[in-house]
Amino acid sequence: MPSLLELNVSEIHADPNNPRERFPQEELDRLAESIDQVGILVPVVVYPEDGGYRLLDGERRWRCAQILGHPTIPAVVVSPPDEASRLQQMFNIHLVREQWQDIPTAHALKKLIDETKVTSPSQLSAMTGISTQQVNRYLFALSLSGDVWAAVESGQVPLNYFYEVYKAFIQPLESDRPAIFAKYGRDQLLKNFLDKRSSGAISDVVSVRDAKYIIRKAAEDDPDNTKPGPLDDTISRLIDDPELSVKDAYEETVMVSIEADKLEQRADNLVAAFVRLLDKAKTDVDATSQIKGVANGLIAKLTALL
Repeated sequence: MPSLLELNVSEIHADPNNPRERFPQEELDRLAESIDQVGILVPVVVYPEDGGYRLLDGERRWRCAQILGHPTIPAVVVSPPDEASRLQQMFNIHLVREQWQDIPTAHALKKLIDETKVTSPSQLSAMTGISTQQVNRYLFALSLSGDVWAAVESGQVPLNYFYEVYKAFIQPLESDRPAIFAKYGRDQLLKNFLDKRSSGAISDVVSVRDAKYIIRKAAEDDPDNTKPGPLDDTISRLIDDPELSVKDAYEETVMVSIEADKLEQRADNLVAAFVRLLDKAKTDVDATSQIKGVANGLIAKLTALL
């Protein structure tokens, strides 16, 4: 049964496998200032090991106690967990409070997979409390290699960038234009989009999403993948030219068609809104007149435009 004790700070040792790998000094300084004023309000969690105690949760508080020269620290002592249980507890503890960074979380998930042999995203989600979508994202991170992995691990490029490239460009490409995908493969495509990021051709995640519209239209023009067309050339240029942005490729090819489709949908919704309003206002002459005035004004603006 867990017990609350006041332990010597020197008796407690950090967990070398803690997924939280970085402890920025400015964060520790802020927390130390708070602890100096009000004390440690939330005990650390430890378990007995080798005549001392191993941290399960609370390494920042423990580090701050050392900084402040506190001889003791409040601690909840629990039974030593097995490795799989320890990792699950760490996931669940940290999800309640501060999130780990992407790469430490991915490393922790890999350790949990190695210990439990569980690979199903839904099962891993149930074990860790992380959503299935996030589990898939971390599994994707673990599959990275070379320069792409180095860029993510160093923090040079956020994981979200490559995950968005994978979902919005690589997956549709593999599904709808398999010949182009086969020419490069996933890892080379990710590397090329790293080069685009480095060149400044792509600076945000959102713009990557327009790539799927180019691929979708190419598939509509050639559903059997037998007659590559101009859009396939654009896709290849987008892959090969580190200076060509998704935004430019989108605007020079399918933007007008895609935006026209969206405009048609908005127009249909607008007509439906007028129908609903006129139906509700049919017994109110003034309201009906107002709605018709708005409609006639819109018609006049469109007529002048066209």
